[in-house]
Amino acid sequence: MICLIGNKKGMSTSVMNWIFVTIAGAVILIFIFKIIHAQGQITELEASSNLLEDLGGVLVGRSVSENSFSEIKIPSDKIFIFKCDGFCNKNVGCRSYVTTASKGKRIDTSVRPIFSPEKIKFTNKIYSFVYSWKIPFNVVNFVYLSYPGEQIVLDCRSNSKCDDIKSKIPEKLFRAKIVVDISKESTHFKFKKHIYFKSDTECNTLINSVSSSDKKHMVCVGDSRIFFEDKGDKKSYYYLTDEEILAAMFTEDSKTYECNMRKAEYKYNKAVEIYTNRVNSLKPFNTRGNCDFYYNSNILTLLNSYKIKYDQNQDLFDQLKTLKSSNMYQKMNLLNLKLARNGCSQIY
Repeated sequence: MICLIGNKKGMSTSVMNWIFVTIAGAVILIFIFKIIHAQGQITELEASSNLLEDLGGVLVGRSVSENSFSEIKIPSDKIFIFKCDGFCNKNVGCRSYVTTASKGKRIDTSVRPIFSPEKIKFTNKIYSFVYSWKIPFNVVNFVYLSYPGEQIVLDCRSNSKCDDIKSKIPEKLFRAKIVVDISKESTHFKFKKHIYFKSDTECNTLINSVSSSDKKHMVCVGDSRIFFEDKGDKKSYYYLTDEEILAAMFTEDSKTYECNMRKAEYKYNKAVEIYTNRVNSLKPFNTRGNCDFYYNSNILTLLNSYKIKYDQNQDLFDQLKTLKSSNMYQKMNLLNLKLARNGCSQIY
């Protein structure tokens, strides 16, 4: 009996040892798997960061190269996210960045207007083109992004403005069926962003006729305003140039359009300040003939009218309305030509 008890104790010790070894082994394996997983995440983040740095470099290059078009190659398994959340300041731009779905590095785009879908995914390329936003002097370059799978449907029936806009869109986007003119060809894609060209009154009627339950994504370009219907959210903004129309076409929705235009507002204020300083610096060297008259009584007065009156609760879109209704764009261009004709230094 004593011998049996001893054997049982020996067996219990042996079982306990095996249990301890098994538990210890499991803990070690879990630790190893965690290290491998963490290393994989680090590698993924590093790869995403490198991609973002490359993309950021391309976007910066695009934003300083006027009228350029390019194809940006990207890995098809990556999802790029373009955020502009509307927190803006006229002195520093907006809270805006580009990142990936893995939430790694962010590329700051606080003062660079980039009009794109919010997410670019399931593609190995991004199409990019650039136009300078001029009013008529250069303010900032607008970067437009699109990708295969996105579809923008134009309704250009009997509208010359639509034809003007079409001429500014790279031909490759039409060949890739990213932009389709419904008046010339049919489309069978399920996800579409419709772009109409009408009068302000017709646009307002069209947008308000859409029920919030329809979940439509629509832009209507009027005589002076761009109207948005974003799945029930209806907005409109005054515009001045064709570049703003393109921005409304290629951006995600009205919120990101407004946010990126607020970045342009930061650049707008800087440009007005820079050109005012330029006129003041040119005046002492251009005193002959009518130069002094054009600088003091014309150009400086007009540039002063370009300033946004924040103390009167005016914002960029109010100012664009004023510039358009007062023909300031044409007046500034004419004065700049008169400077050249009278042998004076032009301001741009």
